[in-house]
Amino acid sequence: AKIDGIPSIIVNNKSGFNALISHLVNIHSYRRFIYITGQKHIEDSIERLNIFISYLSKSDISMKDQLILPGDFTKDSGYESIRKVSNREIMDYDAIIAANDEMAWGAYDALKEKGIKVPGDIALTGFDDQLSSKYLNPPLTTVKQPLIDMGYRAIELISDILEGKTVPLVEQMETEMMVRCSCGCGLNQHYYERELEDYSIDYLHIENEFIQFRAISQKMVKITTIEELIALLENGLPKVNINFCLFALYNGEDFKHHCHKEFRVIFTYVKNKGMLTEFKGLSY
Repeated sequence: AKIDGIPSIIVNNKSGFNALISHLVNIHSYRRFIYITGQKHIEDSIERLNIFISYLSKSDISMKDQLILPGDFTKDSGYESIRKVSNREIMDYDAIIAANDEMAWGAYDALKEKGIKVPGDIALTGFDDQLSSKYLNPPLTTVKQPLIDMGYRAIELISDILEGKTVPLVEQMETEMMVRCSCGCGLNQHYYERELEDYSIDYLHIENEFIQFRAISQKMVKITTIEELIALLENGLPKVNINFCLFALYNGEDFKHHCHKEFRVIFTYVKNKGMLTEFKGLSY
């Protein structure tokens, strides 16, 4: 979400979400939807609901035939929203569109308890493309947010700010529809073999990074000087997938409320360059 006066990186909800709804309407000929919202005060939640309503309106699909259910972006809220709807009523609809993947997972669990099959009885989609979504059975059709690219760009902006460069207040990145099988598209053995292979690679990579982080953290508790810390991190950080980070000393009693005003950057780490100290002494 945008924050006044602070550089922000946001996503274009409309590009990917419009593509998803269009896929459901035009490829699968769905006309009746259950839509699970996020919190009413969250900008992304409001925008995604408006995109849904706008697309149906432009497609001459009546909102009277749709069911809007409240959620809060958590798995439990998705579960509770669908659990409270009778089996008979659910079967009157073509698809459930959840405003994020976690609520879609919760809806899936509720449907499974009710004996309602996805996508045989009703289609199901989400938004975010979290790692676990492609391993749902069937894999979840969703909208991908470029979270890794957003993280890289955020670090680049921080670096530019520290170097005194002017940066844009708002940058927008596109979202992308990820068509899998929960919407009713075909499933084949090759898909599963490929996804399971990807899962094994992802899991091993994450497990290795966790082991490396744990080793670093265990050694950090014994460190008493900045020089020892730099030596440890110079050796440890190249073993994990970190491209750029800052290290700062904090001086203050109330970290939660005042850390943004009372810390001093003492050094940085840049992948393939190691520790840098050109920002040493920079205070906020």
